Amino acid sequence: MLSTFLFILLLYITYRKNKIVYAPISLFLIIFSAWYLHYSQQAIFNYINYIERNSQFNERAQVIQIQRQGSDTYKGRLSLKNEIYPFFLTDKKNFDLKKIESRNCIVKGQFKVNDNKFVTLKLQSIVVQSCLESNRSNLIEKHKQFIMNRIYDSGIKFPDRIMTLITGDVKEVNEQFKERVKEIGIYHLLAVSGSHIAAIVFLIYQPLKRLNLPLFVIKGITIIVLALFAQYTNYAPSAVRAIIMTTLVLVITKQIKIKSIQLLAFAFIIMFILNPLVVYDIGFQFSFIISFFIMLLFHFLQQLSKLQSLFIFTFFAQLSSF
Repeated sequence: MLSTFLFILLLYITYRKNKIVYAPISLFLIIFSAWYLHYSQQAIFNYINYIERNSQFNERAQVIQIQRQGSDTYKGRLSLKNEIYPFFLTDKKNFDLKKIESRNCIVKGQFKVNDNKFVTLKLQSIVVQSCLESNRSNLIEKHKQFIMNRIYDSGIKFPDRIMTLITGDVKEVNEQFKERVKEIGIYHLLAVSGSHIAAIVFLIYQPLKRLNLPLFVIKGITIIVLALFAQYTNYAPSAVRAIIMTTLVLVITKQIKIKSIQLLAFAFIIMFILNPLVVYDIGFQFSFIISFFIMLLFHFLQQLSKLQSLFIFTFFAQLSSF
């Protein structure tokens, strides 16, 4: 599906430009991306083999966040060997989470790899007495954890799903829920969309504009806030895609004419270069495919009534999710 999308996108740009010179460039990009993806797949395959052979661990790790799921079950995220993993823990001890969260603790457990090659940690224990203050915690993680704790303490049903809707980070929900959402074709509703980013830009841009600040200062502050928001969402692909496109719009001068389809292509290339394996992320695929459909239908929708355009837009967004 991804290869087809990339091929159609490149052919579309070539057709719109009516320049045959884009054909060999498109072919080169397809060949290069296939090689780059294969190389990255091989690297991750070797890594998976390594951790499967060395699945047990007993060492220090930074507990980024931890939440109580039940009377004796916990889940969260930790940084181990410079990589961030979700973890699950079953322990009858009544932990004081404040003594563990955002601290460097000795943890014991093993790596688990599911059928999709997604790595999680099944912890056997966290040595609370070993926990030390960590200098790696940051304000964003602390604020995010504060919000999560407030939601969990409120007693609301499915707090993990609420956090996913806020941040677009699907790591907060379990695999069974994600599979059910994919089956009915509404997985894209969990993602941070362009409308979220547009709202953030508006809330920053307009007040600063009223202060008569220089335009480059306003754009700089907006880009910094968007970068911080990307970290807040744990770099959810849909959020990163929208942020890259928005940043390009802010940076590129008005003298340079660039179309939305080109912005989408640039965002795709940048994300692919930074992390080739992101193309297997379902949120990444939905984000780009739905955006592509919207751009193709934009001029057609302008000719329809608001009700008709809403129906057509919803239909194709749903269709592109399957």
